[in-house]
Parts: sequence; structure tokens; C-alpha cells
Amino acid sequence: MRYTHRATLAAALLATVSFAIPQAQATLLPAGSEIDFYGALVPVGSANSYDPATTGIDFKASGQPTTGAGPGTIGMTSTATGAFTAFNAFICPAGADGGCGTIANLQAFNSATNTLITPTLPIPDFLTFTQGGQHVTFDLTSFSIVDLQPVGAQDGVTIISGNGILDYAGYDQTIGNMTITSQGPGNTSWSGTLISQELPVPEPASMLLLGVGVIGLVAARKRFSLS
Repeated sequence: MRYTHRATLAAALLATVSFAIPQAQATLLPAGSEIDFYGALVPVGSANSYDPATTGIDFKASGQPTTGAGPGTIGMTSTATGAFTAFNAFICPAGADGGCGTIANLQAFNSATNTLITPTLPIPDFLTFTQGGQHVTFDLTSFSIVDLQPVGAQDGVTIISGNGILDYAGYDQTIGNMTITSQGPGNTSWSGTLISQELPVPEPASMLLLGVGVIGLVAARKRFSLS
């Protein structure tokens, strides 16, 4: 009987260890793989990207002056690096022709209620890049906005930083972060950077299986103690 319990305990331990071992991964995006991009925006509630009362920012099509609820287009500012070298900044269509991708609104303006609408996180496909059959998406899972007050004759600056999940065909989903900086009054130009951190996105299924293995180990140990 005792040998049976030992066999059960050993099996549970083996299952736990096997689930704890990382599963075979496809290639992760190399750390530092970077896409630099640009666009235009209309700040909500102020004529400047710096707004001490609100941090509403409405991304719109590059070069377009009107405010709206839809996503804006983005272009490339420089040749991408790392895994993104397949993207070429110099063949990116103009914003009016769709650019290289889209960027979703962070905070939109409801003209009926005169209020800002802050989206619920995560924001799927916050950034998208498409060119020559290559496609990248970035799901935004967290972000923060910092307004830097103008000094003297300088323009105010708004800095947005965020984290999320990078998905690029041929690679595992990878953790990445982005930074967007805007400066200037009126139709403010902005530029941003999206960088891979070469950290795999945890798989919920693997974590669940690990939990099952641990539960089995505990149960087997209890049965062994009672015998």
C-alpha cells in the first residue's frame, strides 16, 4: 500500500515538474527590435498638447486637422531595426493613403456631454503596422500620461508611455513597450517608438496545468501521510 502511495506521489511530482518546465517556444522577438513612427493629433480640451485640466488626446490621420473618434494613421520615421528590418520607412504610403498602419484613440471626446472618454484596458490593436505582407500588432495593456508645463517661449510637451503585447508573424507573442511624445500648439505632431523587450507572454494554459500538478502533488502527499 505504501508503495502505491509513493508511486502516486512520484507521478504527481513528475507531472508538476513537467508543467513547470517551459514549453518549446518559437523565436522571441529580439530585444531592442524597434519601430519608430509619427503622426498628427488634435489635443482635446486645449490648443496645446499640454493641458493641465485634462489629458485627452485624439489621434487622427497624419496631417488631418479635424477631431474624430476613429483611429488615425501612422507612418515610419526611420528604417526599423532588429526583427522589423523588413519594414522600410521610405516606401510607406502617405497618411491620406493609409500610411503604414493605425493608432487607436487613448481618450476621445464626447461632444454631446462635453466629456472625455477614457477607454477600458486592454486596447487590442492599439498600434498596427502593415507593409509588404508583414504585419505587426501591439495590444496596449497599461499606459500613463505626463504633461510637462511650458517654460518660457517653449511649447508644452505630452509624454505617453505604455506596455503591452507585441504580435509579429513568425514569432511568439512578446512583451513590448512604447513611448509617444507630442509637442506644439494646435494640430500637434507626434513621434513614437515601439520596442520589443524579448520577454515571452505567459501562457494561461501552462499556468493552469502547473496549478493542477501542484494540487495533485498536495493531494497525494496527504494520502501518503494518512496511510
